[in-house]
Amino acid sequence: RIGDILQQLSLAAETEEKKDSLQFEATNQRNRAASQLSTYVEKVDHARMNAFTASIAEKQSAYDSAATYYRTALEYVDEDRIWQTDYDLIFDIMSSYSRMEFMLGRHSQCQEIVEEVLKKATSLEDQVTVIRTQIESLGVQGELEEAVTMGLDVLELVGEKFPKNPTTAHVLLAFIRLSSLLRNKTDEYLLKIPKMDKNDTKLLALKILRSVVLYSYYSEKPECMSLGVMRMVELTVKYGNSVMAPFAYGMYAMVLSFLEKRAQSYRFGTLTLRLMSQNPVLFQESQPGGIGSVYCFAAHWRTKLIDCRKYLRDAHRVGPVVGDFNCGAICACATYNAAFFVTDSYVTMYHEGREYLAEMETFQQETLRLLTMPYCQAVDNLLGECDDPVRLTGDIMQEDEFLDEAFNSKHNTTYAATNFVRLIVAAVFCDWELALEVIQTLYKHTETHEGHFNACFYNFSRGLVWVGAYQKDKSRTQWRMFVSMVKKMEKLSKEGVQVCHPLYLFLKAEEHSARNNVAEARHTYDKAIAACSDASYRLYEGLANERCGEMLLAKGHYAAEHYLSRAVHVYNEIEAFSKRDQVKRNHVGVFGEVEGRDNEEEQSFNFVNRNAYAFGEARDEEIVSESSTLGEYGRKPSTTSTASTASSETLGSRNFAIGPTLVDPPEVRLHGRSEESDILYESYKGLCTVPTQDSIRCCLVRGPEGVGKTALVASLEQKMGVGALVSGKFDQFSQVSRPYSALRQAMSALCRHLCNNNSSTVRDDIAKELSYESPTLTAFLPEMKGMFQEGCHTFEESSIDTISLQRLIDSLRSLMRVVATPSRPLVFFLDDLQWADGDSLAIFEALVEDSRTHHVLFVGAYRDNLIRDGAMSLLSRKGEPWLQEICLENLSLESVKEIVGGLVEREPAEVDDLGQLVHLKSQGNPCYTAFFLEYLLRKDLLSVDRSSGERTWDCNEITIDTSSCNSVRDVIESKINRMEGGDVLLLASLLGYEFEISLLQLLLEEKTVDYFMGWSRSSTTPPAADANELGDDESTNVKATIDEAVSQGILERTRRNACRFRGNEIQETLISMAGNESQRSKIHYRVGKLLFGTDKGDKSVTFDACNHLNLGRTHLKTREDAFELAKVNIEAAQLAVEVVGYGWASDKIKLAQLSVDREKKWAKDYDFSLDLCNLVASVELLNGNHVNCRLAVDEVSSHARIARDKMSSVATQLKSYRVRGEFVEAQTYALKVLEELGFPLKNPTTFTVWMDLISTKLLGNPRVRYDAASMPKMSREEHPEQLAAMEVLSTLIQNSFLIESSETFAMAAMQMLRLSTTYGLSKFASLALASYGAMVASTLGDVQEGYEWGKQALIVARHFSDPVYQARTLFVVNLHLSHWRDPAAGCSTALDDAHKDGKGSCDLSFSSLAGQAHAVLLLFLGAELKQVNSSLSAYVDEFRCYNQMVPLLMIRPYLQLTHCLMNEAEDPKELNGTAMNKEDFLSECVAAKQEYAVAGVHGAQLMLSCFFCDIDGAATAMEKLGDCDKTPLSHYANTQLCFFATWTKLQLAKREGQSKVTIVEARKELKKLERLVENGAVNLKAPTLILKAESMVLNGDHETAKSLFDDAADAAMAKEDMQQRHYQAFAFELAGRHLLETTDDNEQATSSLSMARTLWDTYGATAKVQQLDTTFESLFVSK
Repeated sequence: RIGDILQQLSLAAETEEKKDSLQFEATNQRNRAASQLSTYVEKVDHARMNAFTASIAEKQSAYDSAATYYRTALEYVDEDRIWQTDYDLIFDIMSSYSRMEFMLGRHSQCQEIVEEVLKKATSLEDQVTVIRTQIESLGVQGELEEAVTMGLDVLELVGEKFPKNPTTAHVLLAFIRLSSLLRNKTDEYLLKIPKMDKNDTKLLALKILRSVVLYSYYSEKPECMSLGVMRMVELTVKYGNSVMAPFAYGMYAMVLSFLEKRAQSYRFGTLTLRLMSQNPVLFQESQPGGIGSVYCFAAHWRTKLIDCRKYLRDAHRVGPVVGDFNCGAICACATYNAAFFVTDSYVTMYHEGREYLAEMETFQQETLRLLTMPYCQAVDNLLGECDDPVRLTGDIMQEDEFLDEAFNSKHNTTYAATNFVRLIVAAVFCDWELALEVIQTLYKHTETHEGHFNACFYNFSRGLVWVGAYQKDKSRTQWRMFVSMVKKMEKLSKEGVQVCHPLYLFLKAEEHSARNNVAEARHTYDKAIAACSDASYRLYEGLANERCGEMLLAKGHYAAEHYLSRAVHVYNEIEAFSKRDQVKRNHVGVFGEVEGRDNEEEQSFNFVNRNAYAFGEARDEEIVSESSTLGEYGRKPSTTSTASTASSETLGSRNFAIGPTLVDPPEVRLHGRSEESDILYESYKGLCTVPTQDSIRCCLVRGPEGVGKTALVASLEQKMGVGALVSGKFDQFSQVSRPYSALRQAMSALCRHLCNNNSSTVRDDIAKELSYESPTLTAFLPEMKGMFQEGCHTFEESSIDTISLQRLIDSLRSLMRVVATPSRPLVFFLDDLQWADGDSLAIFEALVEDSRTHHVLFVGAYRDNLIRDGAMSLLSRKGEPWLQEICLENLSLESVKEIVGGLVEREPAEVDDLGQLVHLKSQGNPCYTAFFLEYLLRKDLLSVDRSSGERTWDCNEITIDTSSCNSVRDVIESKINRMEGGDVLLLASLLGYEFEISLLQLLLEEKTVDYFMGWSRSSTTPPAADANELGDDESTNVKATIDEAVSQGILERTRRNACRFRGNEIQETLISMAGNESQRSKIHYRVGKLLFGTDKGDKSVTFDACNHLNLGRTHLKTREDAFELAKVNIEAAQLAVEVVGYGWASDKIKLAQLSVDREKKWAKDYDFSLDLCNLVASVELLNGNHVNCRLAVDEVSSHARIARDKMSSVATQLKSYRVRGEFVEAQTYALKVLEELGFPLKNPTTFTVWMDLISTKLLGNPRVRYDAASMPKMSREEHPEQLAAMEVLSTLIQNSFLIESSETFAMAAMQMLRLSTTYGLSKFASLALASYGAMVASTLGDVQEGYEWGKQALIVARHFSDPVYQARTLFVVNLHLSHWRDPAAGCSTALDDAHKDGKGSCDLSFSSLAGQAHAVLLLFLGAELKQVNSSLSAYVDEFRCYNQMVPLLMIRPYLQLTHCLMNEAEDPKELNGTAMNKEDFLSECVAAKQEYAVAGVHGAQLMLSCFFCDIDGAATAMEKLGDCDKTPLSHYANTQLCFFATWTKLQLAKREGQSKVTIVEARKELKKLERLVENGAVNLKAPTLILKAESMVLNGDHETAKSLFDDAADAAMAKEDMQQRHYQAFAFELAGRHLLETTDDNEQATSSLSMARTLWDTYGATAKVQQLDTTFESLFVSK
């Protein structure tokens, strides 16, 4: 009986989920009562019920449960009898049961069931259905040939002739026949082919062919597979699309890729995806197979492999859901295969591999498990988990045994895949001999997989092996094979094959290397490295660095160490530890001796600690003493006039010494640059004109190292008539040295320019226009503090971290708009963008793309061979009219001749031989040309003939003498080696591109630093003597060295006590000369120790100290040292947060976390750990990493000793919820925190609110002035928990407002008032008083008392002068209270001020709410629609900019309302148009769980319908909005909506014939509004009079009604500062309509309607004017 009842309930259930749940329970109950079944019919019905329930379980992928229900169904029927009486039922049960057993991997049971069904099946269709299950069962067990044979036999049964042993001839004939069939058939035709009949035997054939194709592929039968695919496509085209169509087209794309018809392959791959997207439900079953074939064999021709991997992973997850375990597992295998090449973490792959193998074993997918195992073992090898990394032998498999088993069992695909992985691993580990063996083994398996994305890596690996073997054995055969492979890869790359391009560049670099073309090889390696990085081929990125480093090392090149170090870094990042160790072992001279892996934890591969910082002994014995002095360095820079010489005057002045004279860089650098210089100058001239949309506002200058990019931009300054050029330069260490290094350089130069400007106009404009931007700008640029007046807004230190990156961008945009005008244009130049950090690039690109910034030319220079694809979004904007690109190439031969001729004072034609020699040597590079000529002068190779006074030369002598000068770095090294103080410059190069001379002097005075001198260039090992025994080198004179370096063109002075290198080439050369990486690391460590502990007033000192210590972290001896370094990083991160450097701060925090033990740090230093976690939470929030933020908050919660220690992290977590729009979660979290603090809120209900209100009314009288100066104050020392609770409550008030939780709002307000009156005032008190006043006005309707509380709140807010809580208090007071008494204009201005205050203090959430309230208030209180529309549009743009989605959702309906009234919508009565589409917008609001925004839509629609007198539309909107008496009346918008709702009810009462219920409701609302007016709500007087007039109409008192309409019109315009034009127009219109309906006085009615028309026109409601003209056309015409 229970089962029967439950089944009836199931049939009546409303949702599918409920139906299924009840069906399961009903079936279970019936199964328990199965013994009660007596008749055959009852048993059959019971079996049918179990079968139905099993089908539900099957749809939910609960295969075990489904099998149980099918088995139960069979237990209660007589099988012999039921095959005769209920054939369809028993067949469905048995076939489905066999399918479930197959899904569960129980193949023997599946086989038994299939055999039984075949004995009883009466139709061919039924036989084929169960045979298909049997075929798939054989296939997944690895019996591939048996599966294919059975499939071919079944094809004969369904009438499809198919050769038993297909040959190539069969395939070619089928291809020709299919090509003819497809000729002239477009994709649209194929997509629209009618569907195939479900009962068609051709559909059976397609399903069998699918199995034949799959298992032919696995068993290496390409002819059978290809023929099967083409037959599937032929049947689909002839007989219609079916569930098999995507698989057919996808596999045909694979066949075409085998045939190298890539365009057609991509076409059919795209067709497959379009077909599945056209009808996802119909083709759901084919998704795994279709997607797998497309993204394995077709999509990679034009799609990056990392993107293919993502779709393959999705298809793998879909497989089990749709019951296609086979193709799902194929996609899993392919996903892991692709991940091997594009992963960024082999540790992650380790775990994924185990999961895939376990999943395939669970479902007995033996073939695919075998295919995946070699890749899993290769991952283990890279992780260093095997004794021999090049042999696939370890925990997963034993290589020799695995290959033998695969070969003997004829698993050809497994055998080929294993050898393919062996080849990849051998090539990666550069074991050429083993790799050649594998290639010989693989030859017979290559053609089948030619279209797979693996083929690209296979071909690349063969090419790499051949060239590697050639370099060792010099075999011409290997060279020929390598060259043919390069050509093949080049062809694929030119055809646009995404997967191949980075690999082709790699092979091309190997070709140049084998030909001993070192320069070209290095250049191509750089391209290959960048391309591999962009494609996420991190393993090959490391290998390219390694190969390049080894090539350069063999040639004795200075850059070898750089590339090898980068290789080690990449291998370490992706956790390819065995490769990392191999590189270090092979290059002991570079990396030193590599310690053996004896540590048990290392050998056991502890994933948690794999990348943790390794504490222990430093490699070197010498560590600098902690006690040191800094001297002059670290003090604040001088403010004298010389300090400003770092401005743009010195930009690019990189002079190069040539003998006793100097060659002026513009003359050297700008030869052959006239065209580029003119382009740049024309772009500048456009700044002084009226801007257009196409005006150039950005120039990108690109070119290789030393080509003259900086000099080109510097030359512009010499031509500029007005304006300023400011610049900043990134260097290769800028990303880690100081946050926003180059950006802040340029902005600081701009500040200095403005300060030195004689006119005060600009500074006045900044102080006036950017007052609310001052906190952000001064945080980013402290130099700007002097430009703002004392009255400008300032921060508390605790709120500075609220500046978002977008807020900073907006403030810098505003600064640019104020500073730049046609009379003072600005050129803003950032150099070496290839080394810029991500945040700096984001800001620069945002400034460039701002179309509202005019008269600024943004110039960026970068080396195009070093910048990664996608690193700069501006590069994707090429072709935009506002973007100008300038490409600099090396100088031509004629330009070099001009330079040489000018130097030797000859005509270019006279120096043809010397010019050609110089050009050949320098390749026309301007930097190299200048240094090379200087070298010739210094070596006296351009000697002066004493008799003639002319310079002479001998080209043969020059050629011999300069044979070792193959690059500009060789020349620079020669120059440095000649200088007596060269070691001083080596040390200076480690201090940065720009350095303080006093710091350099201090370092040279330290005896421990003398340890560095004398060996850094001449030896790779330090001297044996103790550092303390080394005496001062009195011959070293820093000043003399600096002067000499300046005269030699090595350095240039920037300030009185600072210098910088004249080019990147010089600094990079000096760094390469300053010892190996370990030796440089030691110096960095010592420099950092000296810097730290000096004047902390200068942030740059702390940043530099932190940077040097991190570079020298390998020399930390003890855990205590590591802990101290962590503290340094945290201090630097905190300072970075103050200057909005959140990305930089995040990097330093990560370094700090590596230096400390995660668990022990709390016991070691509680305060430090607390600060660290709070900082992590704050910075991760600002960077948008909410998951990491939550983890840090949870760590604080679990370790904090007292509740108040949690509050910083609690505040951060609440901000995180608010940023994500999760206001309900924020409220729940806040209530929990309050309970922990000891100030819980009672369950917020209407009853508890009233009880609390009664008790709180006794606490204070708002009419007694709050003397904030004399009242007690809360303090952090005495009331920490109370202040923490106040902060949480303030957040709770905001969240409850946004989710319309009026009870929570009231309870929080009363709790805040209690805390303030009991313990004292605080900055939160003003918000407490304001919120309490709003609650009193809402709950009690006591407008007067609420208004008084609001006044007291403003008094307290002014006393504490906190910009954040001033803004919040202004918001609440003017939103809920002031509008009762104060003029509308005053409330509007106050809300605008609250918006600006919040924006200035970076409280963007409250700022946005205030802005939204300001604009909507203007609308409700009758401001002109044009003004309202302008304000609303501006706020919409602002909210989108700051990602403030909640206010954006709240404001858009009202923006659309203005569009409708202004006749800018197709139907002015509906909220559909450019701002929003009502139905779509409501769906968006519901999805975002923003009920407030939903109410806003219905409120705006109600107002619009009422204005258009659309009673039906108004009634619908009112019904959806809900009764107004349930909404707090204190909110001004709600009082206005109450008017419109009440008016609608009165109109409905008229229509319904004096409906008592409607009239009672309307008059109840009217009395409420009348009471509010009596209490002083002046803004409600006009709408209340309109309602009273309508009430009189209902009573039949038409004279009184007319009089009240006139009174309403007068009240709407009674005060000059409160002009409610819309209510006045509405009152006149209603009066006219009333007169027409009730009297014959058309003249008076026409007069009222004419007045209404005029007022609507003045208001800007064009749509209303048109409505009146249309509705009352006869009246207006007659008048």
